[in-house]
Amino acid sequence: MNEEDGLGVGWREVLEDRVRLGGIKESTLAVYVSSGELFNDWLSMRGLSFDAVISGNSQTASGLVGDYLNGYLRSAEVGYRRSVLKHLCAVFALCGRPLMDRPLIRT
Repeated sequence: MNEEDGLGVGWREVLEDRVRLGGIKESTLAVYVSSGELFNDWLSMRGLSFDAVISGNSQTASGLVGDYLNGYLRSAEVGYRRSVLKHLCAVFALCGRPLMDRPLIRT
């Protein structure tokens, strides 16, 4: 969803707009951007971007989020993975593309 890809406004820009409009706080923006950038880095190793995933199929996005949380982050504490899931779901929702199937955290 960035202008360079011809997909419109990117996820970071959407979040920054939400701060300007008073929808989220600066501190919330920082947390969401941090989680989003780490997810985007993981996606880039697969030839994808967060912007493309947000604008794509919700089930595919849910699967990728689940793979990230339960695969790549499997050694992290469950509480941390739950927080990351909450942050990523919020980013999808704020971009107008909520995840239809919220991934489950495997313990």
